Amino acid sequence: SLETAGELGRRIFYYGSELSPMLVGVGLIVRLNVALLIFAGGALGWLIGIPLIGMPNTGWFDPGASSLDQAWEVWSNQVRYVGVGAMVVGGAASILAVREGLAAAIREIRGAGRSRGLGEDLSGSVILGLGLICLLVAGWVYQEFTGSVGISLGLMAVMTVLAFFFTAVASYSWGWWATPTAPSPA
Repeated sequence: SLETAGELGRRIFYYGSELSPMLVGVGLIVRLNVALLIFAGGALGWLIGIPLIGMPNTGWFDPGASSLDQAWEVWSNQVRYVGVGAMVVGGAASILAVREGLAAAIREIRGAGRSRGLGEDLSGSVILGLGLICLLVAGWVYQEFTGSVGISLGLMAVMTVLAFFFTAVASYSWGWWATPTAPSPA
């Protein structure tokens, strides 16, 4: 990790880089176009967002800190939330893009009583059964950590809904990534 920061007037300019095997692995998983979008988001935040915000006069800002510490404070208290908002909007757009697939999945699960032959897809009843087992294990873990049945049930409900949408977005991303390209007519 290499980083430095400097001040010009009331503006903070940060320049840095970090290399991590974990980040390289994530870049391999998400592929080049998503990795470039993530890089562009980071570059916008650090190279443009922090200088635009500058050194605000608020309670969380310590004017006696080093330029590097000030840059990290601006990122932690201001710029990070812009990135989180962008991810939420991107996730909502992805869910909107897979709405037909979500509707088909719900129809399949509703028809779970009708069994199909074993093919490349699991039947709805198998999916529901495995999902119920996972939900019960998660509920047990929540109960062990919280000691409260009410909190555990609430967490199970929230995580069920979130898992449904995360799986939809992940399957959309995986489907795009794993889909082989059609052979070129030669």
